[in-house]
Amino acid sequence: MGLLDNVTGKLNEIESAVQQGSDQPGLMGHVTDFVHSHPGGLHGLVQTLRERGLGDVVNSWISRERNQPVTAAQIDSALGNEKIQALATKLGVPTSTISSGLAAILPQVVDKLTPNGTLPAAAASVPGTPPAPEPPQATA
Repeated sequence: MGLLDNVTGKLNEIESAVQQGSDQPGLMGHVTDFVHSHPGGLHGLVQTLRERGLGDVVNSWISRERNQPVTAAQIDSALGNEKIQALATKLGVPTSTISSGLAAILPQVVDKLTPNGTLPAAAASVPGTPPAPEPPQATA
């Protein structure tokens, strides 16, 4: 089974678990909401992942390069049990399902939210994130 088949299968499994008896939007919508509700939104999430040792991985999601994979254990470690548990409770699924789902989907969500290969301009407001370089000044 190829990587794409594995991811697609996991997404279908999680989506099915989330939708059973629920009127909530699809899993991709929940993950996007999760990103935006993180303190600092996308920028805060990226900063958290970088601070927790996933800098190279998350940078690959932002760049135009191939997305590096992340494991459920790395997601658990980087985001903490409290955030994983809160999302699992909201969706009514086990925490292991959330961790696996985030590991499969989060790279795609961050990639889609950064289509130009960079964080949006607001990234400069996140502590520890260098400001965007200024354009060169013309000399007279």
